[in-house]
Amino acid sequence: MRFTFAVAVFLAAALNVRYAIAANGPAAAGPPLTEVESAPTVKDWTPARFPTGVAKDLASGTAVIRVTVDPTGAISASRVLEATEPAFGEAALAAVKQWTFSPALEKGKPVAMCLDVPIEFDRDEPTKKTLTPSPPPNPSPRIEATADDTPLGEYPESLHGRGLPGVIDFRCHVNADGTWSNFQITAASHADFVLPVIHAVPTWKFTPGKQGDLTVGTELVGEVTYRDADAPDREKILAMNGITGADGSAPDPSPTPVRLPDAVYPFDELLAAEGGSATVDFTVTAGGEVRDAVVREATKPSFGAAALAAVEACTFQGAVSHGVGQDVKLSRHVEFTPIARDQKDPGEGVVHLVTLARAKGITTSKGLDAKITPVYRMVPVRPGVLAEGEKGEAVVEFVIDRDGRGRIPRIVSATKPELGWAAATAVSQWVFNAPTRGGQPTEVRVQVPFAF
Repeated sequence: MRFTFAVAVFLAAALNVRYAIAANGPAAAGPPLTEVESAPTVKDWTPARFPTGVAKDLASGTAVIRVTVDPTGAISASRVLEATEPAFGEAALAAVKQWTFSPALEKGKPVAMCLDVPIEFDRDEPTKKTLTPSPPPNPSPRIEATADDTPLGEYPESLHGRGLPGVIDFRCHVNADGTWSNFQITAASHADFVLPVIHAVPTWKFTPGKQGDLTVGTELVGEVTYRDADAPDREKILAMNGITGADGSAPDPSPTPVRLPDAVYPFDELLAAEGGSATVDFTVTAGGEVRDAVVREATKPSFGAAALAAVEACTFQGAVSHGVGQDVKLSRHVEFTPIARDQKDPGEGVVHLVTLARAKGITTSKGLDAKITPVYRMVPVRPGVLAEGEKGEAVVEFVIDRDGRGRIPRIVSATKPELGWAAATAVSQWVFNAPTRGGQPTEVRVQVPFAF
């Protein structure tokens, strides 16, 4: 079950966050599509005259003239868009060129805009001038921007062998010159796909949107996908991620995984190099939702709670049998493999962070070169144990690594343990701008309060 929790984000030095995010909605949604407040309106107009060069047996005709009305209200360009006969187009164009307009408004300021002006001709009943022309002009059609070339690079090495589908939803503003700004990821099937997309975006090519004959800036909403070249069929994908039917066999029919967050390693056990495991039973409904998740067994309650929160955060495409959606009972087994105290990390990955955390060597965000800015945030999933309308709170501390990923969360407090695990599972998927201090990459320790 999903939930609504309120958020106002202040990712500054102390990184205090109080949430209000719509149920099932992205946590980092972009601005609405750019729209004008008002189209140009006709101030004065002249009826078009029936052209003299038209054959006598042709009693009527039509034409559409496209005009560009500049920010002063003047016509800066005009052309015949269509006409039943060339003479009707010429006569309509000659008349419309004499019209005057008030400009379009966007955010209270005059802007250029294209109009399509329909003109009707009748030999026996010439158009008479009235207060406004009939039929009236209409804004020219709008064509949204497109992403024409979106190279993504390789499927993330961290996910090789698991066969997870890589689906990233994004939105950005495509400027009139084809450049982009305000790129935001609004959904991801797994957080490990986020950084590769962020790194690839500067190489993407866009075609800007158009409004009539004008090239305009517009918001673009799109999706890109990664595919594991070695991915098996979906039943095996489930098994490779620890998911089987409730009896341990391959489920038939089988739901398709859409998002499979990894279980959070309980912080105390992680630092103590204590391993464990847990198995969670759950149902995937015909609509792809996870329901009735319960811990079947766990070597320690914390491992079971972490695995349960990860399962409740999963989403699927529901199973279908003979064209009918089916509920499917599944189990997910999670192994928590410890990081030994003397284990060495050749890079700056999780082992490095755990080593620093054991030595209490990760500082707060004080003194960073720039404020921490979220790139992608997964909304915590409301635990199934909560009653309808029940509220609660949790505080989670976690590390933002040198790439900007949320790592090794620790539940500081929670009015119910399940709320802490839901929040910890969410922040482990979050991605931020990479933190630096003195121009050098660094990791930082932050806390985030959640109100459910």
